[in-house]
Amino acid sequence: VASRRLAEAAALLAVLMDKPTSRMVDSSLRNLRKAAGELRDLDVACEHLMAGGGGGKWRMPAVVRKVAKELIDELQGRRGELERKLLEYARSANVTGAMVLAAGAIETGEKAPAAEGQVRGELTRRMGRREKQLAKAFGTAAKKQTADALHGARFAAKKLRYVVELADAAGGKRKRGGHKKELRFLKGVQQLLGDHHDVHVIVEMLAGRVA
Repeated sequence: VASRRLAEAAALLAVLMDKPTSRMVDSSLRNLRKAAGELRDLDVACEHLMAGGGGGKWRMPAVVRKVAKELIDELQGRRGELERKLLEYARSANVTGAMVLAAGAIETGEKAPAAEGQVRGELTRRMGRREKQLAKAFGTAAKKQTADALHGARFAAKKLRYVVELADAAGGKRKRGGHKKELRFLKGVQQLLGDHHDVHVIVEMLAGRVA
């Protein structure tokens, strides 16, 4: 979550950087999110499988519970390698360089009278684009009712949420906290659709093995 928030902030700062610099920052943070996401997905899968295989909130037939326990062992065996890769990349020159460049853009912006207006303008434009993307994704999800379409709606809600959080923190014409209702809605939608996606992934993992 922190890496996604950081990426949204860096995207706003792109208006204060040249294109090669902003692309380098974006690429570095994208790879960081990917490494963190792989580890997160593994942990969530284990958590769901343990909830069923360990006699928790899910009721599993014995044959499914046996497969769930095998999957847990397999996933946990991979965890150390994924954790190592994440830590290695998080400490790499790529990420350090991206942070230095982002900090430099902030420092430059603080000395330029027009910089704040540029960043706020970009924030407003991004919010507008993300709201349109959310409406389109919700429309697609409502029509198709597929796992992929619902996951797309979740992704759109997540991306809008992080931009709205930045707008809320920035304040501007509205006081901080003025986006509370909107953020509460987006968090709720993201949580609901996130649970659906996680369970869908678990079902797919189990189905093939049980069959």
